[in-house]
Amino acid sequence: MKTKCADCCFPETTDPEACGCCEGVDVITPLSTYNRPGLSAIRYRIGAHGDFLETMTAKLTGYSIEADPDGESPRKTYPLQGLTSRNQDDPSMALLDAWAVVADVLTFYQERLANEGYLRTATERRSVLELARLVGYRPRPGVAASVFLAYSLDQNFEGETVIPAGSLARSIPGPGELPQSFETSEDLRARTQWNNLRPRMTRPQTAATIMNGAPDSAVEGPRLYLKGINTNLKANAPLLIDFGNGQPVFRRVKEVLPDATADHTLVLLVPETIIDDGGDGGSNGSSPVFEFGSLIGELTLSASKQPANSLRLTRKLESQFVAKTETGYQTLTGFAPQLQGTLALAAANAEPEFESGIKVYALRSEAKLFGHNVPKRTRILDDGTVTIIGDWPIIEAPPIILSEAVSDAAVNFIFHEEETAIYLDARYDNILPDAWMVVDVQETRLTAMQTLIVTAQAVETNRTRSEYGMTAPTTRIELGASWINLEGMEASQVTDNDFNALRSTVVYAQPELLELAEEPIEIPVCG
Repeated sequence: MKTKCADCCFPETTDPEACGCCEGVDVITPLSTYNRPGLSAIRYRIGAHGDFLETMTAKLTGYSIEADPDGESPRKTYPLQGLTSRNQDDPSMALLDAWAVVADVLTFYQERLANEGYLRTATERRSVLELARLVGYRPRPGVAASVFLAYSLDQNFEGETVIPAGSLARSIPGPGELPQSFETSEDLRARTQWNNLRPRMTRPQTAATIMNGAPDSAVEGPRLYLKGINTNLKANAPLLIDFGNGQPVFRRVKEVLPDATADHTLVLLVPETIIDDGGDGGSNGSSPVFEFGSLIGELTLSASKQPANSLRLTRKLESQFVAKTETGYQTLTGFAPQLQGTLALAAANAEPEFESGIKVYALRSEAKLFGHNVPKRTRILDDGTVTIIGDWPIIEAPPIILSEAVSDAAVNFIFHEEETAIYLDARYDNILPDAWMVVDVQETRLTAMQTLIVTAQAVETNRTRSEYGMTAPTTRIELGASWINLEGMEASQVTDNDFNALRSTVVYAQPELLELAEEPIEIPVCG
């Protein structure tokens, strides 16, 4: 059954048992114009062409109620009772069809006007502007879209070129899009070396960063970076670090971390002194507090924007004429135009004259002193029993001859070691004169704990020594400094432990120069 609005002039009478197949034409206009909220387009037509034509056709058989002038009851009259034709070629039906077309056109534009009256459904720019003016808003004049263009020159191109202002560039359209055209706003100087500008990723190492670590580095404590990954260093390996002041520093390796991607090796050094804080993680025993302020501040920083053109660049005289700025190049090329194509390239390929002077040596040979492995002295008693007397003396008194009267003051002690020379436990042909070496001495009656860093004054490898009850080849090295104190010492006694000076002393020699690498810069680019 067809539906009519409630205010129709001809209310519909329905039969609940009727099927509706013989219903015929009916009055169906005006249609409802109700729209729920939130639609992107509203429906505001009370009918279309077919609706108007059907309604007018249905009203051809309508009647009107007229009052009887004689006072009788009202009667129904059918003004178009004689019009019985419903063919489309009939002039009457053609007239109804024409007016249905007129009504269809009017309601179409009425619906479009109704959509333009709301901000959500308006499609015309003028409609949006007029709606905005109702609340006092006026949009600013439109500006052209702007983008940042990056030009890459051919790698075989040498010299500098200028990309003129107005050079055309087109965007690559996506599916269903059209390419957008852009033009450069000013002249752009370009070089092949500027195709892929990167910030500086490494910096030279200094004595402060090696011994104390860099404050902006994630690696804490003393460390250094070496070139390559085949350094042949292991944990606890001895190193000599010469900072150029003539006196190297002795350090041991804590950990070796090679990095094949960066082609360098990070060597962590054992700290010189270790401070025990009781294991509580802080001086007051409390755990470190996480500061949200610094984290939130970094996360809320706005992204940096490239200036629109060169006129927006910050210009300060105190920063324009400092070292390593472009102003110097521009000034020179202005006075000498022939330098425009060669000055920047020559400066980029120039080798810096400054060198840090820091040298790192790996001590490849580790040696003991002659006699370090000699067993203690023994004595065979008359019954054949072997008893241990004690360690061999480094300083001893000569044997007393009974036939000669010798006073105690005139006794000349026998010194089996030399204060400024050492004897190694074997022949070391790889230890050369004038090379750095380290004598690690422990504290005994004759020695003080020290790490003696010297250069070998003289090296003798073709010697054989007989001392402490043994004979073996040895290497004698002249140190030029005292490693043991013999002056004013008395002869050794059985209870003395002065022989421990030989057993506990270790010599590190054969220095190999390791090439120092630059350390990576890990802080973000800023400023």
